[in-house]
Amino acid sequence: MTVPAKILRLAVTAAVTVLLSSGIASAGTDLDKLKADGFTLVPADQLKTATIDTTSCGVTHDGTSVCTYYKADGTMSALAAGMFGNTGKWSVNDKGQFCTEWEGPGWTSACGHVYRHADQPMTFSVNEEGAISFTTEEKMKGNPKEL
Repeated sequence: MTVPAKILRLAVTAAVTVLLSSGIASAGTDLDKLKADGFTLVPADQLKTATIDTTSCGVTHDGTSVCTYYKADGTMSALAAGMFGNTGKWSVNDKGQFCTEWEGPGWTSACGHVYRHADQPMTFSVNEEGAISFTTEEKMKGNPKEL
């Protein structure tokens, strides 16, 4: 039986918060915690194939909700918190990291490895410092949100 992504995210966030506040896990990064929970790196070839012509919705490191449509030509369009949008380019680099390059102001362009758990639809993008930069909670084929 799988746990809905939102409930799992809340549980993981609560557990991490308790551990960090208690000092038990203060030395570990988000990546360390993900690996300890059984999350594994998504290989570059699978990451690229799984991204083309999909819409992903999730939450940034600062809690902003974002949905992004990734086109086969390497371009993307997004809507954040239902209020403002942006466009840009996406790619998978030679390190196997998923990269976004936004055109509009106020959006952070970045690269990060993507981790998933075999039993969950949710994925996490992790930056060079080992911190979670984006949590994908829902992934849909095509562009059902008309982004």
